[in-house]
Amino acid sequence: MKTIPKIIIIIPCWERANVLKVVSNQLENFCNVNAYKIETVVLYVISPEDTELKKHLRIIKKANYTKEIIYASNNYLGQKLNEGVKWAVQQGCDYVMNMGSDDLIHPSIIDLYMPLIKKKNPVFGLNKIYFWDITGKSLHFSYYNNPHIIGAGRMIHLNTIKNVIKRFGNLYDNTINRCLD
Repeated sequence: MKTIPKIIIIIPCWERANVLKVVSNQLENFCNVNAYKIETVVLYVISPEDTELKKHLRIIKKANYTKEIIYASNNYLGQKLNEGVKWAVQQGCDYVMNMGSDDLIHPSIIDLYMPLIKKKNPVFGLNKIYFWDITGKSLHFSYYNNPHIIGAGRMIHLNTIKNVIKRFGNLYDNTINRCLD
């Protein structure tokens, strides 16, 4: 029997429910298009003290894909990500994917990622992305002459996560408080 890979997408949330709605709509497309290739669970890490908590919960409840919610205080982004990673490790998965609450991901990225998933590469992702501001103007971002992976859409194999946690205690520095892109 052929098994499909399981990916848990971790999204820490804080305010900006209007942006989360756009992200959730895109994730619905991503999950539905790729359902035959991968099993996807979207994990939202929400802070109880968030002023837009009720809006977030309504958006997530309406989403038509497999999703879970855990709660973590809004201390540092690194702590929220580590809470999500702990949950993902307990649930079991092949990969954890990082996404911000304002990241959009195209469904065809799995076509690029699938050969790496099949090879069980420990870490991979993108090193070039585009940003759009509210006027529609785009900005290309790339690590020129440098092979760094950008945070949005980064995939980390479960064994790699377990090894890092065993050695360092957490996957992320708990004091990181800004985006990982």
